Amino acid sequence: MQHIKDYVSKIETILSSRNKDSKKQKGAGLLAPTKTTTSSPNSELDIIANFVEGIRAAKEEMTNGNK
Repeated sequence: MQHIKDYVSKIETILSSRNKDSKKQKGAGLLAPTKTTTSSPNSELDIIANFVEGIRAAKEEMTNGNK
């Protein structure tokens, strides 16, 4: 059970760091910094974090009715 908790905490750490980075880079205008995209995830943990992030976004959209 401890291994699962460690794995979940690693995923939460990755997602929270992504949220912090995305909040910093918000800007508008011609000279605003653009968001850099990675072409492929580096590890299995990144792939799983992408799935978790997508599931959470879909859940948020369903509960709030945003489109």
